[in-house]
Formats: sequence, structure tokens, C-alpha cells
Amino acid sequence: METVNVTLSWDEIISLSEALKFENPYMRWKYGPPKDLDFFPLCVWLQNPENAERYRELGINVYVGLWKGPTEEQLERLRKAGMYVICDQNDVGLSHINDPVIIGWMHGDEPDNAQPLPDGSGYGPPIPPSEIVDNYV
Repeated sequence: METVNVTLSWDEIISLSEALKFENPYMRWKYGPPKDLDFFPLCVWLQNPENAERYRELGINVYVGLWKGPTEEQLERLRKAGMYVICDQNDVGLSHINDPVIIGWMHGDEPDNAQPLPDGSGYGPPIPPSEIVDNYV
């Protein structure tokens, strides 16, 4: 086996190290998911915030959707448990727009699927992305 020696200047080493830096995707937002590189969202869907501490013990760190919420009580329970939430933009949610417990906003469930027709006779097309964007406040 032949050995090859490679010599790099300090400028080349610095350039290479700059090119290999990992950029945290959450740094783009002032509010949103934690910027800690160790954060990885592990979620539950539409679960009762009364169980937040038990879910936290299992390693869950995010609630997605809150039944008929968010409400003040739900947000407070999640905050006390050290949880984050992705929730609807209702009046309560919007009054907490800069609250670090809210890391994202919900859109309608599965907008990319065929949508039931109002008369129940079948399914129509998915919801256009522009309509989803327009629903955000």
C-alpha cells in the first residue's frame, strides 16, 4: 500500500473548516424551536396536557395540536412540564405570539390529501398551497 502525504496551508485548513461547519436550521427564526443543536423534536399528537410531565419522562418534548386549544390552561401546563407546542392560531395562541412554549403553528390536517366533498359524494382535489399560506395570520 502506498502512502500519500498531503500538505495544507493554514489558509486552506481554515477555508476547509469553514466549509464543513454545520448551520443550525433553527437559527433562521427569532421564535420557534430551540436553537440547541441537541434538540430534536419528539412529538405527541392531540394528547391531553395533563399528561405532559409523564410524556416528558419518556423523552417527548413537543405537543402537536391541542384539543379545542390552545387555551391558557393548556399552555401553562405545557410550560410547567418544560414542553413545547405546535398549535392553532386562535385568539389565545395569537396572544402568545412571542411565547417560547409555542414553536410553530398548525395548518389543517393533511392538506395534500384529497379532500372530502361537502355533499359526501366522494373526494375532491387537495388544498392548494397558496390557500394554506393565506390561512396563516
